[in-house]
Amino acid sequence: AAFSQVDLMLSFLRAHAGPTLTQTCMRYLALNVQGAQSRHLMIDHLARSTPEVLAAEKWVQAHLSTPFTVATFARALSLSPRTLDRRIRQATGLSPLRFAQRLRAEAAAHLLETTHLSFGEVSDRVGYRDPSGLRRVLLREVGTSARGLRGPAQG
Repeated sequence: AAFSQVDLMLSFLRAHAGPTLTQTCMRYLALNVQGAQSRHLMIDHLARSTPEVLAAEKWVQAHLSTPFTVATFARALSLSPRTLDRRIRQATGLSPLRFAQRLRAEAAAHLLETTHLSFGEVSDRVGYRDPSGLRRVLLREVGTSARGLRGPAQG
């Protein structure tokens, strides 16, 4: 809670100026991205605001390792793709695809921070067959690279 304003500022920078400027600001301010909890709190809090979005979050979590389309995602929740899009956007401000990418990025960040799995193994576990795709999503959604998430102890 003490650094929530810093997390908010970094989130704003990341969204409007990109990860490069965010990383530069973090270096100047001597901030460590691993301490930030905002990436977990926002989706977690907003997703629980409606039963449909909570169900969507649970479904994505259960299918992290399996690539899927928005149509498949909607069908699994007994919604049309348009209704799924509307509900997720109302609760989170994200499209269903971006919502799933954010959840996958959060899961990948957690695995990178807490395990010694290779980046390829982490990529497979969160549904990215091409590790370069996960690298881009991590930079956009988490604001750091896989190496930054590993920390000095894990290399």
